[in-house]
Amino acid sequence: MPIIGIRKTLIDKHFEKVYSEKEFDELLFDYGLELDEVTNERIALEKERGDKKKVKADEGVCEEDVYKIELPANRYDLLSVEGLSRALRVFLSENVKLDQDSYASFIDLQDKLHQNICRKRTLVAIGTHDLDTVQGPFYYGAEKPNEIRFKPLNETKEFTAEELMVHYSNESHLKPYLPIIAGKERYPVIRDSNGIVLSMPPIINATATDLQKAVIVLDTVVTLFSQYCEKPFTVEAVDVKDVNGNIVQYPELAYRHQEVNVARINTKIGLKLDAKEMSQLLTRMSLTANVSEKDNQTIDHQLPKEHTIAEAFDLNKLSDLLRQEVANAGWTEVLNFALCSSDDVSTKLCKADGLESAVKIANPKTIEFQVARTSLFPGLLKTIASNKDMPLPLKLFELQDIVIKDKNSEVGARNERRLAAIFYSKSSGFEKIHGLVDRVMQLLSVKWLAGEDGYRYEPIEDTTYLDGRCAAIMIGSKEIGRMAEADRLAKRKIEREEERLKATNRDMSMFKMKSMLAIGFAFTALLSTFSSLFEGRVVAKLPFTPISWIQGLSHRNLLGDDHTDCSFIFLYILCTMTIRQNLQKALGFAPSRAMNRQSQPNFFGTSNNVSPNFSYLR
Repeated sequence: MPIIGIRKTLIDKHFEKVYSEKEFDELLFDYGLELDEVTNERIALEKERGDKKKVKADEGVCEEDVYKIELPANRYDLLSVEGLSRALRVFLSENVKLDQDSYASFIDLQDKLHQNICRKRTLVAIGTHDLDTVQGPFYYGAEKPNEIRFKPLNETKEFTAEELMVHYSNESHLKPYLPIIAGKERYPVIRDSNGIVLSMPPIINATATDLQKAVIVLDTVVTLFSQYCEKPFTVEAVDVKDVNGNIVQYPELAYRHQEVNVARINTKIGLKLDAKEMSQLLTRMSLTANVSEKDNQTIDHQLPKEHTIAEAFDLNKLSDLLRQEVANAGWTEVLNFALCSSDDVSTKLCKADGLESAVKIANPKTIEFQVARTSLFPGLLKTIASNKDMPLPLKLFELQDIVIKDKNSEVGARNERRLAAIFYSKSSGFEKIHGLVDRVMQLLSVKWLAGEDGYRYEPIEDTTYLDGRCAAIMIGSKEIGRMAEADRLAKRKIEREEERLKATNRDMSMFKMKSMLAIGFAFTALLSTFSSLFEGRVVAKLPFTPISWIQGLSHRNLLGDDHTDCSFIFLYILCTMTIRQNLQKALGFAPSRAMNRQSQPNFFGTSNNVSPNFSYLR
């Protein structure tokens, strides 16, 4: 997703308020955005140079904070500080009164649009011209490269199109766009009524190959920067005549109206909001909405996605309240990675179909991050494995999102907020999980009933857990969760696999030790040979007194000083490090990196003379 950088002073100026980093992060999160990082020019420059080259104080580098904000790929209106501040101030229900900003912000917006919806100028290329220096009407056509001659911006002489392509082949900011038209018999060109060349797109300035994308880009630029006109938020329309003689007026700035049913929206987002509340939330998201006069259960508005309503609803507050209450009940919250290995959600949970609903990562960098998690259970087990030496019992919980494939979603997947808890002790502690479920239901005002409005438990079989020790939490005919005791057979199976990996690692360590010793002796013999051939001139001038009988084998005195042959020094250091490290690994005192990589996916850890059990809620 695109990331924009905005200076802190610019944010304060547009919001007319000084936000702390935490306050601004929370505001973005409530709106549905994310503050990626806070950096500055000095930090960015040091990252480019590397750790060894620090920026000096006399280099004049700006120390002002820059907020890096991650935006949705479909929100082109937020790619500049003007659009972002306007949207957030509407969200905060503030009056929007913005001052003029610099021309650089407009150019930065063009670049962001080029990299996103314009697909690096292959669909749309944007350009800006001073109307005082050109004369309409303007003509867009295709001409032979040698017939196009003009003086580009910031150049001192005229170029033909062919010469310009060669000239810009060394320009880093334009070089990537040259292949788009290179080799074509004719190049696109835009001229005014006097025949003056305004643009040779997509290398210099504007045009589009996708009309729909061009309309979107034009509307975005106009709506964001029309506030700087003499009469704010006004724009002059132009007539465009195509090759067929059709005349269309741009910008269109078209609105799309739609009526939606309140009950349908509530079904989609899982909330119970009335039409007035929905209308207010949509207005906060910059979508004008009104309750229909003919039907108070219908909303007239510009069609948004269903999740737009929920984005403005404080659903995160419910999660925070639940976290607080579960913690008050004596449970400790953990935070795990949203990515995990393929085995974590399939074979390790004894689920043959565990990967069917998992979103896979293309070209994963590590086996630990291959898929997006479909359950919070693996993360909790890993946490226990890393804390197996802590006093028992362990009562852990996590309230976070998982990712599941969804063919009906635009992106092919959806997020689900889930609560999971695990009780780890010498006894199963099934009653602990049972009590937590009842407490959560009490907090959510869900009663214990056998009907449609209450919750109940039903026995269910699950290969992940012990037979006869798993129950489904039901509301009506819908399963909303499960509580169970983990399968100890699966635990023992994983422990046996761990022992096999340890044995393999010991064999690898011994092989490595023997190999290093063989290499050491060979290298020692080689250095000793050279030492003899060159009459001791390669002998190291380092005072050293090894065991006398070994010293006699590879020792040579020079001018009466007691010095040891460099070959022996090498052998001594090599043998000392190799024997010590590899013996420790072989005896199990310090597992090697290879061992760590092989055994890391294991969830379960054991303490001496303890056979812990698990009770789990999801």
